[in-house]
Amino acid sequence: MSSASTSQPIVPKTDYIEEKEDEEAYRKIDAEICGMLPNLPKEKGWTSEDLVQYQGFWIHPTFALKAAVHLQHHFNLFQTTGSSTSAARGSLPIYFLATLPKSGTTWLRALMFATLNRSLYDAASPHHPLLTTGPHDCFPFLEMDNMLGNHDHSRPVTSLDHDHHDDRDGGDAMIDNYVPPTSTTQLFATHLPYSLFPKSVTTSSSTYGVSKFVYVCRNPKDVFISLWKFGSKVKAVNTGLAPFSLEEAFELFCRGVCPYGPYWDHVLGFWKASLEMPEQVLFLKYEDLRKEPSANVKRLAEFLGQPFSEEEESKGVVQQIIKLCSFENLSSLEINKTSRTQQYFVKANIAVENSDFFRKGQVGDWKNFFTDDMAKRMDQIIDERFSGSGLTFANP
Repeated sequence: MSSASTSQPIVPKTDYIEEKEDEEAYRKIDAEICGMLPNLPKEKGWTSEDLVQYQGFWIHPTFALKAAVHLQHHFNLFQTTGSSTSAARGSLPIYFLATLPKSGTTWLRALMFATLNRSLYDAASPHHPLLTTGPHDCFPFLEMDNMLGNHDHSRPVTSLDHDHHDDRDGGDAMIDNYVPPTSTTQLFATHLPYSLFPKSVTTSSSTYGVSKFVYVCRNPKDVFISLWKFGSKVKAVNTGLAPFSLEEAFELFCRGVCPYGPYWDHVLGFWKASLEMPEQVLFLKYEDLRKEPSANVKRLAEFLGQPFSEEEESKGVVQQIIKLCSFENLSSLEINKTSRTQQYFVKANIAVENSDFFRKGQVGDWKNFFTDDMAKRMDQIIDERFSGSGLTFANP
Protein backbone atom coordinates (compact mmCIF):
# COMPACT_ATOMS: atom_id res chain seq x y z
CA MET A 1 0.00 0.00 0.00
CA SER A 2 1.29 3.42 -0.84
CA SER A 3 2.35 5.65 2.02
CA ALA A 4 -0.21 8.14 3.26
CA SER A 5 0.34 11.83 2.95
CA THR A 6 1.03 13.80 6.08
CA SER A 7 -2.47 15.28 5.97
CA GLN A 8 -4.17 11.90 5.82
CA PRO A 9 -5.07 9.88 8.93
CA ILE A 10 -2.89 6.91 9.70
CA VAL A 11 -4.70 3.59 9.43
CA PRO A 12 -3.08 1.31 11.99
CA LYS A 13 -2.89 -2.40 11.32
CA THR A 14 -4.72 -4.71 13.73
CA ASP A 15 -3.98 -8.29 14.67
CA TYR A 16 -6.13 -10.83 12.89
CA ILE A 17 -9.03 -11.63 15.19
CA GLU A 18 -9.18 -15.37 14.60
CA GLU A 19 -6.66 -17.36 16.57
CA LYS A 20 -5.77 -19.40 13.53
CA GLU A 21 -2.45 -21.04 14.29
CA ASP A 22 -2.96 -24.57 13.05
CA GLU A 23 -4.46 -25.45 9.68
CA GLU A 24 -4.99 -28.97 10.94
CA ALA A 25 -7.40 -27.68 13.58
CA TYR A 26 -9.45 -26.07 10.83
CA ARG A 27 -9.51 -29.26 8.80
CA LYS A 28 -10.77 -31.12 11.85
CA ILE A 29 -13.60 -28.62 12.27
CA ASP A 30 -14.50 -28.94 8.60
CA ALA A 31 -14.61 -32.70 9.06
CA GLU A 32 -16.81 -32.21 12.12
CA ILE A 33 -19.21 -30.10 10.07
CA CYS A 34 -19.37 -32.73 7.32
CA GLY A 35 -20.13 -35.32 9.97
CA MET A 36 -22.94 -33.35 11.59
CA LEU A 37 -24.67 -32.22 8.39
CA PRO A 38 -26.59 -35.45 7.68
CA ASN A 39 -28.00 -35.41 11.21
CA LEU A 40 -29.21 -31.82 11.29
CA PRO A 41 -32.92 -31.06 10.71
CA LYS A 42 -33.46 -29.81 7.17
CA GLU A 43 -36.09 -27.64 5.46
CA LYS A 44 -36.48 -26.04 2.05
CA GLY A 45 -34.37 -22.89 1.64
CA TRP A 46 -35.60 -19.42 0.66
CA THR A 47 -32.57 -18.44 -1.41
CA SER A 48 -30.75 -21.79 -1.43
CA GLU A 49 -31.81 -25.38 -1.87
CA ASP A 50 -31.94 -26.12 1.86
CA LEU A 51 -31.65 -24.70 5.35
CA VAL A 52 -30.40 -26.71 8.32
CA GLN A 53 -31.18 -26.18 11.97
CA TYR A 54 -28.13 -25.58 14.14
CA GLN A 55 -28.49 -24.80 17.85
CA GLY A 56 -32.08 -23.73 17.32
CA PHE A 57 -31.62 -21.54 14.23
CA TRP A 58 -32.16 -22.18 10.52
CA ILE A 59 -29.03 -21.34 8.54
CA HIS A 60 -27.39 -21.97 5.17
CA PRO A 61 -25.81 -25.46 5.26
CA THR A 62 -22.46 -24.35 3.86
CA PHE A 63 -21.17 -20.84 4.53
CA ALA A 64 -23.36 -19.94 7.52
CA LEU A 65 -22.95 -23.28 9.28
CA LYS A 66 -19.22 -23.23 8.67
CA ALA A 67 -19.02 -19.67 9.97
CA ALA A 68 -20.98 -20.47 13.12
CA VAL A 69 -18.88 -23.50 14.01
CA HIS A 70 -15.56 -21.80 13.24
CA LEU A 71 -16.68 -18.72 15.16
CA GLN A 72 -17.41 -20.73 18.26
CA HIS A 73 -14.10 -22.57 18.07
CA HIS A 74 -11.67 -19.90 16.97
CA PHE A 75 -12.94 -16.40 17.48
CA ASN A 76 -11.12 -14.24 20.04
CA LEU A 77 -11.35 -10.50 19.98
CA PHE A 78 -7.61 -9.84 19.82
CA GLN A 79 -4.47 -11.87 20.03
CA THR A 80 -2.31 -10.98 23.01
CA THR A 81 1.20 -10.70 21.68
CA GLY A 82 2.56 -8.63 24.51
CA SER A 83 3.34 -5.74 22.20
CA SER A 84 2.45 -2.18 23.14
CA THR A 85 0.11 -2.05 20.16
CA SER A 86 -1.83 -5.09 21.32
CA ALA A 87 -1.98 -3.70 24.83
CA ALA A 88 -3.37 -0.46 23.53
CA ARG A 89 -6.12 -2.35 21.74
CA GLY A 90 -7.42 -3.88 24.91
CA SER A 91 -9.86 -1.04 25.54
CA LEU A 92 -10.97 -0.60 21.92
CA PRO A 93 -14.16 -2.24 20.62
CA ILE A 94 -14.98 -4.37 17.66
CA TYR A 95 -18.37 -3.47 16.17
CA PHE A 96 -20.90 -5.84 14.67
CA LEU A 97 -23.86 -4.67 12.62
CA ALA A 98 -26.30 -7.48 13.37
CA THR A 99 -29.60 -7.97 11.58
CA LEU A 100 -31.98 -10.54 10.29
CA PRO A 101 -31.95 -10.50 6.49
CA LYS A 102 -34.19 -7.82 4.99
CA SER A 103 -34.34 -5.74 8.16
CA GLY A 104 -32.46 -2.68 6.93
CA THR A 105 -28.95 -4.13 6.61
CA THR A 106 -28.03 -2.23 3.44
CA TRP A 107 -29.18 1.11 4.85
CA LEU A 108 -27.36 0.63 8.16
CA ARG A 109 -24.16 -0.43 6.41
CA ALA A 110 -24.15 2.87 4.60
CA LEU A 111 -25.06 4.88 7.71
CA MET A 112 -22.37 3.25 9.84
CA PHE A 113 -19.70 3.63 7.17
CA ALA A 114 -20.54 7.29 6.50
CA THR A 115 -20.78 8.14 10.21
CA LEU A 116 -17.54 6.48 11.26
CA ASN A 117 -15.60 7.85 8.29
CA ARG A 118 -16.98 11.38 8.14
CA SER A 119 -13.62 12.91 9.10
CA LEU A 120 -12.09 11.27 6.03
CA TYR A 121 -15.00 11.34 3.57
CA ASP A 122 -17.19 14.42 3.41
CA ALA A 123 -20.78 13.20 3.12
CA ALA A 124 -21.62 16.11 0.81
CA SER A 125 -18.71 15.40 -1.53
CA PRO A 126 -19.48 14.27 -5.11
CA HIS A 127 -16.57 11.82 -4.66
CA HIS A 128 -17.80 9.98 -1.57
CA PRO A 129 -17.00 6.23 -1.84
CA LEU A 130 -20.66 5.30 -1.32
CA LEU A 131 -21.47 6.96 -4.63
CA THR A 132 -19.33 4.44 -6.50
CA THR A 133 -19.22 1.47 -4.11
CA GLY A 134 -22.20 -0.60 -3.00
CA PRO A 135 -22.91 -0.56 0.75
CA HIS A 136 -22.26 -4.31 0.93
CA ASP A 137 -18.67 -3.76 -0.12
CA CYS A 138 -17.89 -1.18 2.56
CA PHE A 139 -16.97 -3.70 5.24
CA PRO A 140 -16.88 -7.49 5.60
CA PHE A 141 -19.81 -9.85 6.00
CA LEU A 142 -18.63 -12.13 8.80
CA GLU A 143 -20.24 -15.35 7.57
CA MET A 144 -18.65 -15.21 4.12
CA ASP A 145 -15.67 -12.91 3.92
CA ASN A 146 -14.08 -14.08 7.14
CA MET A 147 -14.93 -17.75 7.08
CA LEU A 148 -14.54 -18.83 3.46
CA GLY A 149 -10.81 -18.25 3.26
CA ASN A 150 -11.25 -15.17 1.09
CA HIS A 151 -8.75 -13.10 3.04
CA ASP A 152 -5.01 -13.03 3.30
CA HIS A 153 -4.18 -14.39 6.76
CA SER A 154 -1.00 -12.30 6.83
CA ARG A 155 -3.03 -9.09 7.14
CA PRO A 156 -6.01 -8.10 9.24
CA VAL A 157 -9.44 -8.86 7.86
CA THR A 158 -10.81 -5.43 8.51
CA SER A 159 -8.11 -3.00 7.52
CA LEU A 160 -9.27 -0.43 4.99
CA ASP A 161 -6.88 -0.09 2.10
CA HIS A 162 -7.50 3.60 1.51
CA ASP A 163 -5.32 4.03 -1.58
CA HIS A 164 -6.10 7.70 -0.96
CA HIS A 165 -9.84 7.30 -1.57
CA ASP A 166 -10.48 10.81 -0.33
CA ASP A 167 -11.67 13.84 -2.26
CA ARG A 168 -8.22 14.36 -3.75
CA ASP A 169 -8.50 11.40 -6.10
CA GLY A 170 -12.18 10.76 -6.56
CA GLY A 171 -12.80 8.02 -3.99
CA ASP A 172 -13.82 5.61 -6.72
CA ALA A 173 -11.55 2.67 -5.91
CA MET A 174 -13.08 -0.49 -4.48
CA ILE A 175 -13.23 -0.59 -0.70
CA ASP A 176 -12.03 -4.06 0.17
CA ASN A 177 -12.20 -4.07 3.95
CA TYR A 178 -12.85 -1.63 6.69
CA VAL A 179 -11.46 -0.15 9.86
CA PRO A 180 -12.25 3.37 11.08
CA PRO A 181 -9.33 5.56 10.06
CA THR A 182 -8.33 6.88 13.44
CA SER A 183 -8.57 3.78 15.62
CA THR A 184 -7.98 0.04 15.65
CA THR A 185 -11.71 -0.63 15.90
CA GLN A 186 -12.92 -3.33 13.52
CA LEU A 187 -16.33 -3.60 11.89
CA PHE A 188 -18.29 -6.58 10.58
CA ALA A 189 -21.83 -7.20 9.39
CA THR A 190 -23.52 -10.44 10.41
CA HIS A 191 -26.88 -12.20 10.43
CA LEU A 192 -25.84 -14.71 13.09
CA PRO A 193 -28.01 -14.78 16.24
CA TYR A 194 -26.58 -13.52 19.50
CA SER A 195 -26.55 -16.98 21.11
CA LEU A 196 -24.10 -18.34 18.49
CA PHE A 197 -21.39 -15.86 19.48
CA PRO A 198 -18.84 -17.16 22.03
CA LYS A 199 -18.37 -15.48 25.38
CA SER A 200 -15.06 -14.06 24.20
CA VAL A 201 -17.16 -11.80 21.97
CA THR A 202 -20.25 -11.12 24.07
CA THR A 203 -18.52 -10.75 27.45
CA SER A 204 -16.17 -7.89 28.21
CA SER A 205 -12.98 -8.52 30.13
CA SER A 206 -9.80 -6.75 31.08
CA THR A 207 -7.82 -8.96 28.70
CA TYR A 208 -9.72 -8.49 25.45
CA GLY A 209 -11.35 -5.46 23.91
CA VAL A 210 -15.07 -5.02 24.33
CA SER A 211 -17.27 -6.01 21.40
CA LYS A 212 -20.33 -3.94 20.58
CA PHE A 213 -23.41 -4.80 18.56
CA VAL A 214 -25.68 -2.49 16.62
CA TYR A 215 -28.89 -4.44 16.06
CA VAL A 216 -31.67 -3.35 13.74
CA CYS A 217 -35.13 -4.83 14.18
CA ARG A 218 -37.93 -4.48 11.63
CA ASN A 219 -41.63 -5.32 11.86
CA PRO A 220 -41.91 -9.06 11.09
CA LYS A 221 -44.65 -8.54 8.52
CA ASP A 222 -42.46 -6.27 6.41
CA VAL A 223 -39.45 -8.55 6.95
CA PHE A 224 -41.47 -11.48 5.66
CA ILE A 225 -42.62 -9.72 2.49
CA SER A 226 -39.16 -8.32 1.75
CA LEU A 227 -37.55 -11.73 2.33
CA TRP A 228 -40.12 -13.47 0.12
CA LYS A 229 -39.56 -10.98 -2.69
CA PHE A 230 -35.77 -11.24 -2.36
CA GLY A 231 -35.87 -15.03 -2.29
CA SER A 232 -38.13 -15.13 -5.32
CA LYS A 233 -35.43 -13.33 -7.32
CA VAL A 234 -32.35 -15.08 -5.98
CA LYS A 235 -33.43 -18.72 -5.56
CA ALA A 236 -34.30 -19.43 -9.18
CA VAL A 237 -31.07 -17.87 -10.44
CA ASN A 238 -28.82 -19.77 -8.05
CA THR A 239 -30.57 -23.14 -7.72
CA GLY A 240 -32.85 -23.49 -10.74
CA LEU A 241 -35.67 -24.25 -8.30
CA ALA A 242 -39.01 -22.48 -8.29
CA PRO A 243 -39.41 -19.85 -5.56
CA PHE A 244 -41.99 -20.24 -2.81
CA SER A 245 -45.55 -19.14 -3.30
CA LEU A 246 -46.70 -16.48 -0.84
CA GLU A 247 -48.73 -19.07 1.05
CA GLU A 248 -45.88 -21.58 1.29
CA ALA A 249 -43.43 -18.92 2.45
CA PHE A 250 -45.88 -17.65 5.06
CA GLU A 251 -46.31 -21.11 6.57
CA LEU A 252 -42.56 -21.57 6.83
CA PHE A 253 -42.04 -18.12 8.38
CA CYS A 254 -44.76 -18.72 10.98
CA ARG A 255 -43.06 -22.00 11.88
CA GLY A 256 -39.81 -20.12 12.32
CA VAL A 257 -38.19 -21.56 9.19
CA CYS A 258 -36.47 -18.66 7.47
CA PRO A 259 -32.83 -17.65 7.03
CA TYR A 260 -31.34 -17.22 10.54
CA GLY A 261 -34.79 -17.68 12.05
CA PRO A 262 -36.97 -18.13 13.95
CA TYR A 263 -37.50 -14.38 13.63
CA TRP A 264 -38.70 -13.99 17.22
CA ASP A 265 -35.80 -15.89 18.76
CA HIS A 266 -33.26 -13.89 16.77
CA VAL A 267 -34.81 -10.57 17.78
CA LEU A 268 -35.32 -11.52 21.41
CA GLY A 269 -31.72 -12.63 21.77
CA PHE A 270 -30.43 -9.17 20.93
CA TRP A 271 -33.31 -7.40 22.70
CA LYS A 272 -32.56 -9.11 26.01
CA ALA A 273 -28.84 -8.47 25.59
CA SER A 274 -29.56 -4.77 25.00
CA LEU A 275 -31.51 -4.60 28.26
CA GLU A 276 -28.79 -6.37 30.21
CA MET A 277 -25.83 -4.59 28.57
CA PRO A 278 -27.00 -1.35 26.93
CA GLU A 279 -23.42 -0.14 26.69
CA GLN A 280 -22.59 -3.14 24.47
CA VAL A 281 -25.78 -3.67 22.45
CA LEU A 282 -27.64 -0.84 20.74
CA PHE A 283 -31.13 -1.97 19.70
CA LEU A 284 -32.65 0.12 16.92
CA LYS A 285 -36.01 -0.18 15.19
CA TYR A 286 -36.19 0.27 11.44
CA GLU A 287 -39.47 2.15 11.77
CA ASP A 288 -37.96 4.61 14.26
CA LEU A 289 -35.04 5.24 11.92
CA ARG A 290 -37.46 6.03 9.11
CA LYS A 291 -39.58 8.28 11.33
CA GLU A 292 -36.79 10.13 13.14
CA PRO A 293 -33.56 9.58 11.23
CA SER A 294 -31.67 12.51 12.74
CA ALA A 295 -32.22 11.50 16.37
CA ASN A 296 -31.35 7.87 15.67
CA VAL A 297 -28.23 8.63 13.62
CA LYS A 298 -27.05 10.74 16.57
CA ARG A 299 -27.70 7.76 18.87
CA LEU A 300 -25.72 5.57 16.50
CA ALA A 301 -22.76 7.97 16.41
CA GLU A 302 -22.75 8.26 20.21
CA PHE A 303 -22.78 4.49 20.61
CA LEU A 304 -19.96 4.11 18.08
CA GLY A 305 -17.83 6.49 20.12
CA GLN A 306 -17.91 9.30 17.56
CA PRO A 307 -20.68 11.71 18.64
CA PHE A 308 -21.43 14.68 16.43
CA SER A 309 -19.95 17.93 17.65
CA GLU A 310 -22.00 21.11 17.92
CA GLU A 311 -20.07 22.46 14.95
CA GLU A 312 -20.93 19.41 12.86
CA GLU A 313 -24.58 19.69 13.75
CA SER A 314 -24.64 23.40 12.93
CA LYS A 315 -23.06 22.66 9.54
CA GLY A 316 -25.71 20.07 8.76
CA VAL A 317 -23.40 17.04 8.74
CA VAL A 318 -26.07 14.79 10.23
CA GLN A 319 -28.52 15.68 7.49
CA GLN A 320 -25.83 15.27 4.83
CA ILE A 321 -25.19 11.71 5.99
CA ILE A 322 -28.91 10.95 6.08
CA LYS A 323 -29.34 12.29 2.54
CA LEU A 324 -26.31 10.41 1.23
CA CYS A 325 -27.52 7.12 2.72
CA SER A 326 -31.20 7.51 1.90
CA PHE A 327 -32.98 4.79 -0.02
CA GLU A 328 -33.86 7.28 -2.73
CA ASN A 329 -30.23 8.29 -3.25
CA LEU A 330 -28.56 4.88 -2.97
CA SER A 331 -31.10 3.08 -5.15
CA SER A 332 -30.69 5.67 -7.91
CA LEU A 333 -26.92 5.25 -8.20
CA GLU A 334 -25.54 3.45 -11.22
CA ILE A 335 -23.43 1.15 -9.04
CA ASN A 336 -26.59 -0.08 -7.28
CA LYS A 337 -28.72 -0.35 -10.41
CA THR A 338 -26.53 -2.27 -12.84
CA SER A 339 -23.63 -3.90 -10.97
CA ARG A 340 -22.88 -7.00 -8.93
CA THR A 341 -20.12 -5.91 -6.60
CA GLN A 342 -20.69 -7.69 -3.29
CA GLN A 343 -17.32 -9.36 -3.04
CA TYR A 344 -18.35 -12.07 -0.61
CA PHE A 345 -21.24 -13.24 -2.80
CA VAL A 346 -19.03 -13.22 -5.87
CA LYS A 347 -16.36 -15.27 -4.09
CA ALA A 348 -18.99 -17.75 -2.90
CA ASN A 349 -20.36 -18.08 -6.46
CA ILE A 350 -23.76 -16.74 -5.42
CA ALA A 351 -25.39 -14.45 -7.95
CA VAL A 352 -27.02 -11.41 -6.38
CA GLU A 353 -27.41 -8.12 -8.19
CA ASN A 354 -26.87 -4.90 -6.27
CA SER A 355 -30.37 -3.85 -7.32
CA ASP A 356 -31.80 -6.87 -5.46
CA PHE A 357 -30.98 -5.10 -2.19
CA PHE A 358 -33.18 -2.14 -3.09
CA ARG A 359 -36.89 -2.88 -3.42
CA LYS A 360 -39.04 -0.30 -1.66
CA GLY A 361 -37.71 0.31 1.85
CA GLN A 362 -41.21 1.25 2.95
CA VAL A 363 -42.94 0.79 6.27
CA GLY A 364 -46.22 -1.12 6.04
CA ASP A 365 -45.83 -2.59 2.56
CA TRP A 366 -47.09 -5.89 3.97
CA LYS A 367 -50.64 -4.53 3.67
CA ASN A 368 -50.39 -4.89 -0.09
CA PHE A 369 -49.93 -8.67 0.27
CA PHE A 370 -51.45 -9.95 3.52
CA THR A 371 -54.98 -11.23 3.77
CA ASP A 372 -56.92 -10.48 6.95
CA ASP A 373 -56.37 -14.05 8.12
CA MET A 374 -52.62 -13.78 7.56
CA ALA A 375 -52.45 -10.54 9.54
CA LYS A 376 -54.44 -12.02 12.43
CA ARG A 377 -52.28 -15.12 12.57
CA MET A 378 -49.06 -13.13 12.54
CA ASP A 379 -50.38 -10.78 15.24
CA GLN A 380 -51.25 -13.77 17.41
CA ILE A 381 -47.77 -15.24 17.03
CA ILE A 382 -46.16 -11.88 17.81
CA ASP A 383 -48.30 -11.50 20.95
CA GLU A 384 -47.39 -15.01 22.11
CA ARG A 385 -43.68 -14.83 21.35
CA PHE A 386 -43.00 -11.35 22.69
CA SER A 387 -45.35 -11.39 25.68
CA GLY A 388 -43.62 -10.07 28.78
CA SER A 389 -40.48 -9.04 26.90
CA GLY A 390 -41.28 -5.32 26.82
CA LEU A 391 -40.67 -5.25 23.07
CA THR A 392 -43.57 -3.99 20.99
CA PHE A 393 -44.15 -3.43 17.31
CA ALA A 394 -46.05 -0.61 15.65
CA ASN A 395 -48.76 -1.88 13.31
CA PRO A 396 -48.68 0.64 10.46
